[in-house]
Amino acid sequence: MKFKKTLILFVVLVFLLLIAYLLERPRGTIQPLSLFPDFTIDAASLIHIHNRGNKDEAPVTLVKSGQDWKIENEQGFPADSELVKKALESISELKKANNVVSQNPENQKLYEVDPNQGIEVKVSDAKKKNLANFFVGKTGPDFMSTYIRKADSNEVLLCEGYHLRSAFSRTAKNWYDLNICKFTPEEITKIEIAEAGRKLTLKKDKENWQLIDPNQQQARAKKNLADDMANTLSRLRAIDLLRAEPDKLAEYQLNPPARQLTVFLTDGTDKKISIGKKNDQNQYYVKAEKDVIYLVAQYHVDRLNKSFEELKELPPQADPNSTKQPTAENPAATGEGKTSDAEGKPQDGSAASTTAASTGSVAGQTSFGTGEPTAAKTPPAVAAPQAPVKGKAK
Repeated sequence: MKFKKTLILFVVLVFLLLIAYLLERPRGTIQPLSLFPDFTIDAASLIHIHNRGNKDEAPVTLVKSGQDWKIENEQGFPADSELVKKALESISELKKANNVVSQNPENQKLYEVDPNQGIEVKVSDAKKKNLANFFVGKTGPDFMSTYIRKADSNEVLLCEGYHLRSAFSRTAKNWYDLNICKFTPEEITKIEIAEAGRKLTLKKDKENWQLIDPNQQQARAKKNLADDMANTLSRLRAIDLLRAEPDKLAEYQLNPPARQLTVFLTDGTDKKISIGKKNDQNQYYVKAEKDVIYLVAQYHVDRLNKSFEELKELPPQADPNSTKQPTAENPAATGEGKTSDAEGKPQDGSAASTTAASTGSVAGQTSFGTGEPTAAKTPPAVAAPQAPVKGKAK
């Protein structure tokens, strides 16, 4: 009877759960579709960004040049390809599903996707064909989403991705490619440093480095300093950019350069980095392969300005505080000779030295073989003149 009652309750529970599922399951779910079906990252050739909410900020136009991107309205300065890639990826991830929050044009201002506040983004291909055109609005209520509106639609969408606004709300200067070098430390096989007509070479030897001076003499380089130079070169980054005007190169000591580093890579190519003078803000003028001058912080350049003496690994030096250990064959190795104990028995230098080191009671000995005589080494500790005194007491 009890089992039957339990079984009935179980059936009722399962039935109620089934009803709840049928009532609560999503209905009419729309399969997410790409917001811009014709858009592909590879086809993008021009990106025009206009932050209409900031009247003081000029529009930015990024133009693809081969595999790189340039900032059209910034004298063709190179744009950071990683920033451009992330911006284009964010467009390809835009989807339309159950995320329409408004179709009323009057609400566009509320979501900051109207023509007066939104960040307008236009992307076209090499033939000027429109691939994407939309407004980026404010961040969603969960701070993990952003309001978006296609330029030819009144629908306001709440799309996933908190980074959408930050990806496009950049001034022209914030798109600069400040990375001077683009290789890894593992790709470096050799570094040549030329200064004042002299050349110093660091050559990779498996995990170590060989140092070759201007006279072609070789020595082992300090691994930590050589590795640090390779790491610094691979991630060398500027603070700002300047146009490389020919008449300015000599003024900045870049033609000829005050110091030039040539980095040889595993693929057989080499990269030249010229270091000029330092300005009054402790920044160095640096020229690489691109037609710009980089301003680099002094602490980066200091890690590259190493002399032969600084880089050369010195041979191990003997410890000046250590002494040669006496042996049975050479009891006078410490220079102590022989001495006698309190009973007048001969002791070799080893025993005397050991006694001095452990108790400090033997006159003339010093701690670890150096320094001044220790305080407790006075003759009374073993003084023979006390024997007659003891005789009188008897």
